[in-house]
Amino acid sequence: MPVLNTRPVVALLNNMQADPDLTRTALGRAAVLNALASVVGGLGAAVANLDEKIYPPLSPRRWTGTDRRWRAASAQLDSAARLAGCLDERLQAAAERCRRVITDYETVDYRGSLTQQHGTYRIDGPCICEDCDNRPLTLRLLPLRAGHELTCVNPHSVSPTAAPDHAAVRGVHRVERLLAGAVADLPPLLDATHAAHLTRSLTVVAGRTRTAAAPWSDLIADQLTTNRWMCTHGGGNPYPHIRYVHDTLNYLGPALTAVQTDLRKATRVLADIEAYPDPAGRQAA
Repeated sequence: MPVLNTRPVVALLNNMQADPDLTRTALGRAAVLNALASVVGGLGAAVANLDEKIYPPLSPRRWTGTDRRWRAASAQLDSAARLAGCLDERLQAAAERCRRVITDYETVDYRGSLTQQHGTYRIDGPCICEDCDNRPLTLRLLPLRAGHELTCVNPHSVSPTAAPDHAAVRGVHRVERLLAGAVADLPPLLDATHAAHLTRSLTVVAGRTRTAAAPWSDLIADQLTTNRWMCTHGGGNPYPHIRYVHDTLNYLGPALTAVQTDLRKATRVLADIEAYPDPAGRQAA
């Protein structure tokens, strides 16, 4: 019986240790959320593939309807896959919003009209000189090393610096292929024993994903606290973006718990089918 080897997946998630240095930049925060979205998306795709293999549209299980337990297991898997899919979309949207929000003291690249001053600076809040009193938001930039501070800087002239390379975050994108691909390659119709084993494995992955995501979620939420001055890349109000990110982070843990719950329910139904293959015999027992 082909099995789903979760060890490489769990190892990748365990290596994804929270790193404050990565969440101190806009693109770093976006990279973390995109990596989590990739894991959740892979989990959702694997669950959807499994659903198709235990209750295929043209299989006798579906069109005869003699054992409704298969339909019940399929309904739980469908619910888990939909939850994971919605969470994947929310995480991707939150990552895109994170790309736009720059916090105070964050490093940015200046590429404005003062070409000789191009380089990397640190934001030191809004410019408060007299010339900027009646202007839209302008920034004050401090050089990281030798150089001059810049004032009256248009937000369109700065962009977030590249995210630090984080091998574990980069490597976790493999989870999507490992999960979804492994289940897709299985036979087109699975028995209850095989399917129950797979749902147990996917439940473990969902739980490990929730555990790995929690410290990253805390770091990003702390970086985007409301008592810190922030702006958006190119100007505009950052707080709608921040609220969306906070709402997504608050939704992350409960959503993964709900995915686990649906997978456990499916496992129980499949285990019942394994123990009592004949529905009539199940009723007699």
